[in-house]
Amino acid sequence: MKTIKLLFLNTLACLIISSLTTCVGDVHCPAFPAEMKIFYPYEKGDTLRFVNAANDTLELVIKELQITEAYTFPKNCDCDCNAAILEFATSADKYLTLNISGSIKSFNYKDWSIKCSVIQEYRYDYEYFPYTFSMDMNTITLKDDNNFDSVVVKKGVGIESFYDKENDCTWVKI
Repeated sequence: MKTIKLLFLNTLACLIISSLTTCVGDVHCPAFPAEMKIFYPYEKGDTLRFVNAANDTLELVIKELQITEAYTFPKNCDCDCNAAILEFATSADKYLTLNISGSIKSFNYKDWSIKCSVIQEYRYDYEYFPYTFSMDMNTITLKDDNNFDSVVVKKGVGIESFYDKENDCTWVKI
């Protein structure tokens, strides 16, 4: 009987000690990886300029830019380091009321997706172009069957061009 009590007390002590040590401290989650920003290398206030074959121009200013910073939470939070996000949005061009938004996301720091949306302000069916990619890709073409057929994103450049079905033209970054 003494042996059972002693075994029980030892087991109980081990459980208490292990639960105290695993719940103490913090979990440190990494920031959005700097090397992934190369696909959308923008800063807030940057101006994206595009031209088409008719020499019409678009000027879009990056008005929003959010990038996940490193963060910490207590181990007893029952939380995970589960998201790394870069998101941006531009102001609308004053003539064509067109704007662009995009994101790069991962919910496990392994599988990454890139999106881009070219939006006419009067349209309500905003279209996104999801694509899974990796760092070894240099150029990504995001396709859609709606008004904006494709967006080309190039490593180190960002949005290089997009085709606008409504105006039947390709806009190229200048």
